[in-house]
Amino acid sequence: MDYGLNRGGEVDMEEVSLKTYRREETGKGPNRRLRRAGMVPAVLYGRELSPLALKFSSRDFQQVLSTGAGGNVLIALKVEEENTYPSMIKEVQRDPLSDAFLHVDFQQISLTSTMETKVPLSFLGEPEGVKKGGILEYIIREVKVECLPTQIPPSIPLDISSLEIGQPLYVKDIIVPAGVKLLTPLEEVVVTVVPPAVEEEVKKKVEEEEIKPAEEPEGAKEKGKEEIEKEGKKKEKGEGRRER
Repeated sequence: MDYGLNRGGEVDMEEVSLKTYRREETGKGPNRRLRRAGMVPAVLYGRELSPLALKFSSRDFQQVLSTGAGGNVLIALKVEEENTYPSMIKEVQRDPLSDAFLHVDFQQISLTSTMETKVPLSFLGEPEGVKKGGILEYIIREVKVECLPTQIPPSIPLDISSLEIGQPLYVKDIIVPAGVKLLTPLEEVVVTVVPPAVEEEVKKKVEEEEIKPAEEPEGAKEKGKEEIEKEGKKKEKGEGRRER
């Protein structure tokens, strides 16, 4: 059964596909042998699907990733000559030294059910406030959305060119594509331009506090003088007694 996505101009899953094979043996030993043979062990998970142990060519998987697949990109997992499962990469484990693929987890996706995911924001333009000396401050760089898997955008653009100093943009200012629903709170600040003076004043204050010597409490100096004078009088009396 094929789950192609060629509907109304949507991306066809045939464009990002991966040929896989059922993995009969599992465990550390068999997995090591697979890797030495240039294969990658994997598991496909799904709501109505028992975990399916798979294997595929490391070279083929690298080619899939080179197309930009990963994250929110749909991949058609072709299991031998049986079925094709629309899926997304859930986790990729790599060797910390060689960076070779150790194991991959896939999540089966329903093309008719909405899903929640995070999409990165793409900031467009240079803010007017930055041109005037302000500092651009990013609060969040991605938003949570809900939509069909076929409608997940690779990124959501946000024009920040009109931002003046002290002016923020909120989640509610983001324009999302049709069929996409924002789940991040609408009143949450996305980006703002802060005055440069604020940062400079804070830095200056910190430097002054570090350089400024510790002040003595009020009256400490006067109290110190009195004690010195008393000590001097005691010494004078003592010397006078010895002279007698």
